[in-house]
Amino acid sequence: MYLTEWDEEEAHAVWREEGLKEGRKEGMKEGMKEGMMRVASDMLKKNYPLEAIMDISRLSREVILNLAHSLGVTVA
Repeated sequence: MYLTEWDEEEAHAVWREEGLKEGRKEGMKEGMKEGMMRVASDMLKKNYPLEAIMDISRLSREVILNLAHSLGVTVA
């Protein structure tokens, strides 16, 4: 079976759409993490306990501690 010009164009359109969907999905994931980093940063600045920041932001202990270090904040 040979691909016709139309089939090839259709395949490219499908691939493009798949790529856009994947890009949007990755973008949403990155945006959510960036938002949670901002929330965690604000909480650190207001001296919230580490466990509360972990519960609310769903970020790992390591990520929060690294963020605190970069902000020069001591974690409670």
